[in-house]
Amino acid sequence: MPTGTDAMTKPTALAPNFDNIPQQMKDAARWCVWKYALRDNSDGTQKWSKPPYQPCGKFASSTDPATWSTFDAVRAAFTADGAWDGVGFFLGDDWIGVDLDKTDAAAADAMLHKLNGYAERSVSGNGFHVIARAKLNSLSGKKTGNLEFYANARFFTVSGHTINGFSQIPDDFRTNEFAAFYREMFNVKPPPPPRDDDDLLERVARAEPKLWAGDTSDHGGDHSAADFALCGCIYRLCGAEHVDAIFRRSGLMRDKWDKKRGSKTYGEQTIDRVIASTRSTPGAKAPPAPATTGTGGRFVLSTTHTLPTAETFMADQYPDNTLVAHNGLIYTWDKSRYVEMPLDSLRHKLQRWLFNCLEQPAKGDPRPFPCNPSTIDDAMKTVRIFRSVLAGDTQPPAWIDGADGPDPREILFGKTEMVHLPTGAVLPNTPRMFNVNSLPCDYDPEAPSPKRWLKFLASLDIDDEQIAALQQWFGYCLTADTSQQKAMMIIGPKRSGKGTIARILRHLVGEKNCTGPTTSSLAGTFGLQPLLHKTLAVIGDARFHGDGVQVVTERLLNITGEDPITVDRKHLESVETKLLTRFLCLSNDLPKFSDASGALPGRFIMLRLHKSFYKREDTKLEQSLVSELPGILAWAVAGWVTLQEQGRFIEPEATREVVEELEDLASPVSSFLKEKCDMADSAWVYTDLLYAEWVKWCKAEGKHPTQKAVFSKDLRSVVPDIRIRRDTVLEKFYQGVALKVTA
Repeated sequence: MPTGTDAMTKPTALAPNFDNIPQQMKDAARWCVWKYALRDNSDGTQKWSKPPYQPCGKFASSTDPATWSTFDAVRAAFTADGAWDGVGFFLGDDWIGVDLDKTDAAAADAMLHKLNGYAERSVSGNGFHVIARAKLNSLSGKKTGNLEFYANARFFTVSGHTINGFSQIPDDFRTNEFAAFYREMFNVKPPPPPRDDDDLLERVARAEPKLWAGDTSDHGGDHSAADFALCGCIYRLCGAEHVDAIFRRSGLMRDKWDKKRGSKTYGEQTIDRVIASTRSTPGAKAPPAPATTGTGGRFVLSTTHTLPTAETFMADQYPDNTLVAHNGLIYTWDKSRYVEMPLDSLRHKLQRWLFNCLEQPAKGDPRPFPCNPSTIDDAMKTVRIFRSVLAGDTQPPAWIDGADGPDPREILFGKTEMVHLPTGAVLPNTPRMFNVNSLPCDYDPEAPSPKRWLKFLASLDIDDEQIAALQQWFGYCLTADTSQQKAMMIIGPKRSGKGTIARILRHLVGEKNCTGPTTSSLAGTFGLQPLLHKTLAVIGDARFHGDGVQVVTERLLNITGEDPITVDRKHLESVETKLLTRFLCLSNDLPKFSDASGALPGRFIMLRLHKSFYKREDTKLEQSLVSELPGILAWAVAGWVTLQEQGRFIEPEATREVVEELEDLASPVSSFLKEKCDMADSAWVYTDLLYAEWVKWCKAEGKHPTQKAVFSKDLRSVVPDIRIRRDTVLEKFYQGVALKVTA
């Protein structure tokens, strides 16, 4: 961002000079367009980012070549209508780049001559890029100060504003020059001399004997997880260039390894995920190294200055920043997501760590650190503050520690990987994504069709529209996006299949991500606490009766409407947050909401089941359906796609009357208006006359008429535009509603 530019003012980028861009780069189909976008920081502020796009407007991913474009395509898109702020070039496959911001001319000139690649001014005008070819694909992206170095999984904005003397891509590979520069800038030791193949095979087999033999039992029989683990071992012991060849010699090798998934094979994607997951995220803030150490390498701490203590504890115990504090709770990274860590567990760990530290007194040598309740509490508080990476009202998932990427609401979080659903780009699970929900399996677009699941749905005797709506609902439950502001209700007799649908959905999203409240528990003081960080709530007996039904109705309206809501928590402070919970309600009969406005029934996608399997139940059905979860997940993702394409849920014609009946039950006033009144700006009726008609209608319907004041309030809840006015003799009338004229 140019110096002095206000954070909310869109920066001005240098217009690309297409003629100056080297032909070698133009010939490579590694291009994208980009535009400035405001992104939220974890501290509540905002910054301008430059997300990459395809010319068609879809997101482009640095890890998915299928989303990259040709130079001619992005040039045409940029010059077409001014919708884009610039063009970009994806690194990787021997394309390498260095980014240097705001440095003095002498240092810049020395670096340019040392690297001798194509150099241009950055689009901000405050720095420059150097791009060349080098055989360094396995190098991790790194950043120090104003210098960044990337060999893959990154794109550079391209300006074409070249620097004299460095306007071409060298014909030869600059491997040695860039490798030496990398080691010098980031203090990296040179690689060890190469080892022969037999030595490498022996090292891997000794480190992972079970995986090497093809035994996946330590990974629950999950072949994909086992593949990932073995590739990670090979990568750490032997380097990226040996992973493919050595894996092929293992007992895990099978045909799937060479099977195409998009533009790459399954094996190539697995290796990419391993490299990306072991690479530190560009821009992530690493914990600082401890300031001082004493005898035997023991840390020397202060009892009064607790921030250095917290920093040192994190650097020593959580070097990858995998401990996060949010809303009074502590979370630790667990392979695919963050999980809550009991405060007592952290306290115990901190206590043992402090016990092995030293304190430097004003005079004399360091002495054992005074590990007591007071010093432990002080350190504990500071650690929690130090690792509070999100604003209190921000809900996961969210990028943290300076990391950036696709919109978290568009990501499907699987067991070992993340999938950006709009593009299909596969990303490695990373602790730089503060996510607390992940599915129990990974998404496989080529999973076998779930034949038994589809047969089960067909046996329910519901039409294709209702099945399509259910498919969209399953897809809606896969991500953190709740923008449709919908819930689902399934009405049907006992043993009609509604429970089976609910249980399979729970299996799909993961039992740890689900909760099963009752309407009574939802009305309680702490009734919302079980919903925190749960993506699905299944209400198994949604009768909506009892003293708290009004509270439950209001809370469902708030949650489905994405409104911030105060959540009271036992033994913790209350939090105001937006709950990302989807509700699935099951009932034998239509429930009666207490909602004068009639808004809540409209929030539900309705399914009506009529067929009962009572005394004909298949006791092994659920077990057989669970075995098809990968296929059901692919089916659900297809539902997510149709939901995005249509922009709204299918509203089955077969259940339209059920929705209207539900609205009438929830709001008798709404039913009265539809039956007895007309709405128009010019319509009017005396208040006493309309109320008398309301009383008459209630008696005819067998309902108890509300008092006049309550009727007036409920009337305006249904139609907010209705106004009470007075005529010339000061008699009250409603403006905006009139009684229907009967013949």
